[in-house]
Amino acid sequence: MAKFKESELTENLKEFQNKTTIELEFEKSIEGKLKLEETTVKYDEKRGFINIKSKDSSFKVNTTLVYGYEKIKGEISIDLESILLRIKKV
Repeated sequence: MAKFKESELTENLKEFQNKTTIELEFEKSIEGKLKLEETTVKYDEKRGFINIKSKDSSFKVNTTLVYGYEKIKGEISIDLESILLRIKKV
């Protein structure tokens, strides 16, 4: 387990930048999993958002609301005030 800072997001998300199948797992206030195909995950430093775009959907995570980031064996955990979001390859 390795915690990292927002300034290290681009580097830690590199493995998710090619179109791949990922799973988004939610905990805390929202619980569940979503499987997304042909997905890219990139950090937009100018606007402060993590952009998750797939074949059929898109999400944005506002990084100003994040308490911390952690990487565990290729899985990225993003801890927000009331949601824990995990991004992992399937």
